[in-house]
Amino acid sequence: MTEATLDGRYRLVRLLGRGGMGEVWQARDARIGRDVAVKIMTAAGLTAEASARFDREARIIGNLSGPSIVTVHDYGHDEYAGETVPYLVMELVAGRTIADRVRTQGPAAPRTALEWTRQVCEALSVAHQANVVHRDIKPSNVMVTDAGAVKVLDFGIARFVGHEHTDTGLTATGMVIGSVEYMSPEQAQGRELDARSDLYSLGCLLYFALTGRGPFEADTPMGLAVQHVSKTPEAPSLYRPGIPPAVDSLVLALMAKDPQDRPGDAWAVAERIKGLLAQRPDPTTVELPQEAAGDTKPLLNTGTTPTHVGSTNADGGLWTPAQGDTSAILADSGSGTGYSSGNGNGNGNGSGYSSGSNTELLKENRSRRWFLSGAAVVAVGGAAVGTWLAVDSGSKSPGTGSDSAGHGLGTSSGSGSPSVTPHAVGASSSASAPTSASASTSPPPPTDPVPIAKLTDQKSAVNHITFSPDSKILITAAQDNTARLYDVSNPALPKTIGVCAKHTAMVFDVAVSPDGHTLATSSHDKTLGLWDISVPDAPRLLAQLHLGDQLTGVAFSPDGTLVAVGTYGGDVLLIDVRQPTGALKQRTLSGHSTLAYSVAFSPDGKTLATSSFDKTVKLWDVRTPSAALLLGTATGHTDRVFDIAYHPGGKLLATGSGDHKLILFDVSNPAAPSVTATVPEDDEATGVAFSPDGRLVANGGGASAKVRLYDITAPASPRELAPLSGQTAYALGVAFSPDGKLLACADQDTTVLMWRF
Repeated sequence: MTEATLDGRYRLVRLLGRGGMGEVWQARDARIGRDVAVKIMTAAGLTAEASARFDREARIIGNLSGPSIVTVHDYGHDEYAGETVPYLVMELVAGRTIADRVRTQGPAAPRTALEWTRQVCEALSVAHQANVVHRDIKPSNVMVTDAGAVKVLDFGIARFVGHEHTDTGLTATGMVIGSVEYMSPEQAQGRELDARSDLYSLGCLLYFALTGRGPFEADTPMGLAVQHVSKTPEAPSLYRPGIPPAVDSLVLALMAKDPQDRPGDAWAVAERIKGLLAQRPDPTTVELPQEAAGDTKPLLNTGTTPTHVGSTNADGGLWTPAQGDTSAILADSGSGTGYSSGNGNGNGNGSGYSSGSNTELLKENRSRRWFLSGAAVVAVGGAAVGTWLAVDSGSKSPGTGSDSAGHGLGTSSGSGSPSVTPHAVGASSSASAPTSASASTSPPPPTDPVPIAKLTDQKSAVNHITFSPDSKILITAAQDNTARLYDVSNPALPKTIGVCAKHTAMVFDVAVSPDGHTLATSSHDKTLGLWDISVPDAPRLLAQLHLGDQLTGVAFSPDGTLVAVGTYGGDVLLIDVRQPTGALKQRTLSGHSTLAYSVAFSPDGKTLATSSFDKTVKLWDVRTPSAALLLGTATGHTDRVFDIAYHPGGKLLATGSGDHKLILFDVSNPAAPSVTATVPEDDEATGVAFSPDGRLVANGGGASAKVRLYDITAPASPRELAPLSGQTAYALGVAFSPDGKLLACADQDTTVLMWRF
């Protein structure tokens, strides 16, 4: 599509970002000979509501002009990818958002943060004088160019003041729209807004620029909203000593709960900042007189890649929701999918997903997006939520889960942490244990997992799950024939970002390559899918291998060159994924007499373990895949063996079985595996997984609908912790996130539960 031209004028040169509803391109204006940014609403996002918002954004910013507002050059409709779609041509801006700058470079110097804020005030003053309220001022919606100029982005949810009902019915009194980290109290309550709501959000933005965090933190969006309504923010200097009192004073004035107590308008704020910046020797250390409370007047008649506003570094209204951002609509129930104004992440792909790590301090107050199962944005009764915030914020504790049934917002646990059961279970005396799973001087393993979220977008039972190497994506293998990618960078608010949907029968298992770029999916349609997930919101099928039998468990080798997959017939196939279709690049391991259920490579990649319904586990030498050979067989189960997992140290193998037992095998000598410990379970022991530090093992509890955790610091004497409950059906696969912070369990009721340590 790189050669496409819109209206014979705008030649699309390079894709800057793609989301579920559209794309942003760097384009060449052939008529004038300049580079521009073009937003295109693709067919997938072409709903009447989304089209109306796109049209409104064009009309609003097309009528605003100022040095801190992105210029709109053109707006039209043309054929793209076989559909007639709207597009918006805007100036191409080279820069990075404040969110991205702070995340990568740390909080800004007070003078720099004030200068950014002053320029935002200039843009807001222009908008407010035109009776436009932005409603989504936040760090990811403010671009700073290479020259230090500021551009305010994304007027996609802006509204003309006084227009309580638009011609499309998109917004009305009682609806709540915006980003909860930066939302004014009146916005959170669904009340009518004026320009002073933007000033409150501006105060939150300045807070973030100065400290690297937002003014409030909570485990749920509702908890954040309640704090905006009822809690007085702490001074920024509390989190970053050295911020001058005058700057603290400005931030807190902007964040006054009552709009009447905030500065009168954006122009007044800009003048106040100019006064601070004019002081010498350090303009930010001199306290200025505060404005008297109530002394306000109505404002409204009562390394850088060229980046478009709202594309790669920002979101641009209709584009992909992203890490570090929260946008939501609280609209009338049943009103449709809603609309999300998300931000990108500054990595140039616009996917809303970042492969790099950020410190907790520098996250944009942690992503707090409101989602309901199966929907892009939660839609509930806005007026009712506004009333709740106004009346009950002082009496109801946020995050108790009491709202989860009605609104899909609850994420908190309820009861608290499980306690350690002070007895060993299933110690084996018949074999010596391998070396302790961790040194005796290590701290005790974490024992306080709390429920954090339930993933509900699958349409049928979930068989297995896995995490990406950076712990930011959870992937499900489901009986609805799909593998679904969830963004769990904010685990309290997971969201679907991609779906792999080429299989014609259930997806049994999923595995991610060590570099996080490739996903393997095994299916009962007898095919193995290999997917490029380097852009997780747009997974791309690389190959679909027809292997002649229904497929079961799948795993990548530690070096990423091999995939092992089990079959119903009992064979295990080794496939060189560098040339997956080459006839000589596959090796068949025959040894099981019936279905091979699960496969697992040892951490050093030298050994492959395979489990089977023949009640055994086999260990294979795969150092030379083309000449792989059987080393030994682990016995001890009296029924089908389900999932298996290697301990991070490589000397223990955990196995679950239909005989209601979890067994820990010593596989330090693969030719002669022995039982280290046998743990009886209430029901079939299904999924098994070790924590990354090797101190815990988790076991899906089958029909008991519980996940059991064991401290295996002393592997021969596992200590049972309190079981994790919350499932409503047969518990299947389990997985720890690689960073050890999350545990997930697949459930036959179509959901996945996650707990946070």
